[in-house]
Amino acid sequence: VYGNEEDEVNGVVDFYYNPSKALTASFDFGGHYSPLGIFQEYQNTEYQLNHFDAKKLESLKDLCNEFADTYIDHKYKTLHVYGDPRGHDAGLHGKSAYQFIINYLNARGWNVNICVTNHVSDSHQTRYLNMNNMLEESDDNLPRLRMHKTRCKDAIIAMQLTDSKDDFQKDKRTEKDKEYPQEHAAHNTDIIDYLF
Repeated sequence: VYGNEEDEVNGVVDFYYNPSKALTASFDFGGHYSPLGIFQEYQNTEYQLNHFDAKKLESLKDLCNEFADTYIDHKYKTLHVYGDPRGHDAGLHGKSAYQFIINYLNARGWNVNICVTNHVSDSHQTRYLNMNNMLEESDDNLPRLRMHKTRCKDAIIAMQLTDSKDDFQKDKRTEKDKEYPQEHAAHNTDIIDYLF
């Protein structure tokens, strides 16, 4: 975790944000709640600079628009996109979510590189062990993760609250519970998994 609320109020520029360097996005298409994490690498550390979600917004278009508006002054408009493999599936008007993201952000001046493959994800055990090793920061060959304390608060809470089952799968019951605040459900942990 990095940053603080006083920085936000006082307009302090994020030290780890470089407007002259590409950004990375990670999407989770979770139906009634879809988060988007914005990251940038600095010295073998992935900094989650920002977090947006489509629960509060109306659609994928609004999610992309929120990103583009927030980073309108970003100088090097290149975005590497990771995320849910289901984003390749044909949706509305025969286009995939990733094709929509490319088209929409290209029109907003961004060069978009989709880095998501159609292959099946690693086993739950492999992902669980890899994430724990990365978060322990005991292996210098693995990247580190830092999340902005205020802009990514919901993602931090989700990481703290999401449990795993005996078979290493995430306990995703809260994602199906309409009464549970979806910003604190496992959706926000998925964007981290997809990135790494």
